[in-house]
Amino acid sequence: MKIYLEAALRATKKTICLIEGITDNTKFDVVKSDLQDALLGLAHYVGDVYGRKQQYWDTLSEEDKCFLLAFIYLNNQLKHDCSLHFFYFEVCGSMFPMRFPFRFGTPGIYWSDFENHERHSPPLRPYYDQHLKDKDIKVSLGRLQVILATISEIV
Repeated sequence: MKIYLEAALRATKKTICLIEGITDNTKFDVVKSDLQDALLGLAHYVGDVYGRKQQYWDTLSEEDKCFLLAFIYLNNQLKHDCSLHFFYFEVCGSMFPMRFPFRFGTPGIYWSDFENHERHSPPLRPYYDQHLKDKDIKVSLGRLQVILATISEIV
């Protein structure tokens, strides 16, 4: 179990570093592929941690469980749709692809809305919609780090 937690924590830190490297509108294109790979790997690692949930699941809050289920949903969607665009970049003053309302400030990376290919019962999409969709990825990863660190203390 520790190996999966350590891999997930390393992937989280690596992804946050990539996002922090996006200091202006031109940097996104430079790191887009690396960021996609890092997020894909991270979703898979969280799936591995979730697969061993019997060791820690009952000790997590309901909110943390729901947050992890959002990543499980994302991981399952990525497995079934290799061309899934699961994040978007917001430049200062506008986004690509265009979305409203505009946010102003530093560039950011956000979880996308995408077509639901879910075959899971009960459905997990509501967890994604509530905890990740259109949310700042860096903020989400910070919360994920805290949850993973909590799990690491338990196992």
